[in-house]
Amino acid sequence: MPPSLLRALTDRHGRSIVMLGFGAIVGLMLLSTLIAVSVLTRDVERLEALIHNDYRKIDLIYQMRTAARERTVSLQKMLLLSDPFEIDAEWMRFNDMGARFAAARNELLALPLDPEERELLERQGRMTTRVAGIQREIADRVISGDRHVALDLLKDVAVPGQDAIFATLSAVVEDRKRSAEQALDQAHRELFRTRLALIALALILATLSFLIARRVHKITRDATDSLEAAREHYRTSLYAIGDGVISIHADGRVAEINRAAAELIGIAPEEAVDRPVREILHIVPADHPNQHLDPLGRVLGHPGTLSSNGDALLRRRNHEQIAIEFTASPIHGPGGALKGAILVFRDVTQMRALSNQLAYHARHDGLTGLINRREFENRIREALEEARAQDKAFWLAFIDLDQFKIVNDTAGHLAGDELLKRVAEQLRLLVRDSDLVARMGGDEFAVLLRRCDQEGALAMLERIRHAAETLRFAWDDKRFSVSVSIGLVPLNGDSGNLYELFSLADNACYLAKETGRNRIYAYRPDDLAMSRRAGEMQWVHRINEALAEDRLVLYHQPILAVASHQPVHYGEILLRLQDRNGELIPPMAFIPAAERYGLMPRIDRWVIRSAVAQLARNGWIRDGSDVCFSINLSGQSIGDRDFIEELIALLERHPGLAPRLCFEITETAAISHLAHAAQFIRRVRQRGCRFALDDFGSGLSSFGYLKNLPVDLLKIDGSFVRDIPREPLDRTLVESINQIGHTLGMETVAEFVQDEQVLDELVAIGVDFGQGYALARPRPLAEHLSESSSGRTA
Repeated sequence: MPPSLLRALTDRHGRSIVMLGFGAIVGLMLLSTLIAVSVLTRDVERLEALIHNDYRKIDLIYQMRTAARERTVSLQKMLLLSDPFEIDAEWMRFNDMGARFAAARNELLALPLDPEERELLERQGRMTTRVAGIQREIADRVISGDRHVALDLLKDVAVPGQDAIFATLSAVVEDRKRSAEQALDQAHRELFRTRLALIALALILATLSFLIARRVHKITRDATDSLEAAREHYRTSLYAIGDGVISIHADGRVAEINRAAAELIGIAPEEAVDRPVREILHIVPADHPNQHLDPLGRVLGHPGTLSSNGDALLRRRNHEQIAIEFTASPIHGPGGALKGAILVFRDVTQMRALSNQLAYHARHDGLTGLINRREFENRIREALEEARAQDKAFWLAFIDLDQFKIVNDTAGHLAGDELLKRVAEQLRLLVRDSDLVARMGGDEFAVLLRRCDQEGALAMLERIRHAAETLRFAWDDKRFSVSVSIGLVPLNGDSGNLYELFSLADNACYLAKETGRNRIYAYRPDDLAMSRRAGEMQWVHRINEALAEDRLVLYHQPILAVASHQPVHYGEILLRLQDRNGELIPPMAFIPAAERYGLMPRIDRWVIRSAVAQLARNGWIRDGSDVCFSINLSGQSIGDRDFIEELIALLERHPGLAPRLCFEITETAAISHLAHAAQFIRRVRQRGCRFALDDFGSGLSSFGYLKNLPVDLLKIDGSFVRDIPREPLDRTLVESINQIGHTLGMETVAEFVQDEQVLDELVAIGVDFGQGYALARPRPLAEHLSESSSGRTA
């Protein structure tokens, strides 16, 4: 060191200069440190606030997606369920999911939003309003029993609308991801500039600057760790999402994959990262399984959001295939450069299976598996259009089992159901692949024959008739002979509309029965008038004759207490028609014709007058006992004002009559004529008569109707009662109806009590009364009254 300089440094003045310089250096160091710390702290705080805000937004968006998806699942479950309580539970869950959706959306709107986010959320809000209205309409239709329209609305409107909402929410998520990446890029740039400034200052300040740089380096390292921790926090949020998410770089390599996506594919997340996405992700169309869908590749080639259209399948690593829905979107960096793409997908196998099951049940008969009447009518309409457009000829056959009711009455409805399944299976085996078989309802079937002339159609139907004739059906110790009556009509360009075609086929089938059963009747254009006359007037003529010649007969079946099997002073008056040969014809053979042609008020008048006359002859009106006789009334009589006035006049002429009568109205008739039924019941109950709601449950109407019908007895439809030892669902329905009836102060009666097993179940459920062969068989009313009168006299 030069002496002069040494002296300068050693003297007081020189030391002051050095100290001043050192102080200046220290001051600069402190200033630079404060500046660096301030810049880094500000950037870290800003970035942490941004990441926290983005994480909260993403969490709220997926809460909205989950609530929306659960609302749709609730609607689908409501369509499958038949128990009103379970439907109500799903309805409450449906509303709860709507409330959760609204709460999450309101909280999201309260957060700071950029203009693009707010625009997307406003668009989503408008779509949600439309979809929510459709969903509420679907739920209302399910509750009111209009399931077919509800199903169509769900498939055609609600589900696509929800998918559009999901796509909009996914766009908000992507916007957040882009903002986060831009914030990270900005933080790195500012960090880089800070480092350069510190390095420059370190070179100027020599050793002291080097110490400052070391300190700043430590601060920088801590800031980097904080950034990485924030990035890891963001990645953890991504892994927590229930849907599968895969993001890729612009070169097609996997950048990130969450746990849900890895599990759906069947691969470890660490194994998938940095591999070409085509190696791990295999998506194929459901209708073309040999093709390969590459949604991420398509988005990279043609930037723009891509959603699954139709059924898509994900082929997992174990070669299992699952149904998925997906949305692929590009990721743009600063300046609009394409940086990669992101795929969001979810497993919809269960939802799609549920939709397919609903669609299947909407088209098929639950007992036989054949297509149902509604679907068959759609197919016939298509055949009519094809016949008119291409001048083709088809053949339509209606097939009806002869004397099927004998099987139900003697062996029970289980036997009848088994016979229907056996006949349906025979029809499947006998017709060709090009033909179509349907169950039209009850014991009626229909066949559409294609690509054959009349001779070929008759030969096919003869094989069906012969197969039914040779079918040996046994149930327990009973054997039944089986035969069918078949009506055949051509289906061509001159066939008219669907109603006219079905009417001709029904008339032809009816004539096959009328001409001896177990035969085929082929319609001919020249006997149209005869067929119409015979089909429409046959039963009308026979019913009018029976009324004129007093050949209607009243029977009586006691209604007994279920627990004690003892009479409870109830009994139902039943109707039979006696033909000229003395054979008794059950009501279901002629009542449908009477209802169709408006004869039921005449029949109901005859039943009431005849029953009252017999009761009067045997002293039942004036004896003061509490015996009550039930009489069935039709919906036509309920709506006939003259009938009501005549009945009231009859009750006024016989003051002691009203307590002896209980009128039964079927659930279907009551609901179909609800206003008339409620007025009728109130007026007649004021005179002292009782009322029973018959066949309750068969019409699938709401329990809410009961509050508008002041009835005393609730008769549970026998179709639910007969199988309660074997069908848990039927037992639950009977329990529900019994509980509702008791809650409303009504006594309950179970119909079709055919065996001891059913009786034991009814005792356990707590049903009040029972009616059926296991308790008492019907017998002539006159015989019952005479015997009971003798017992009272003795």
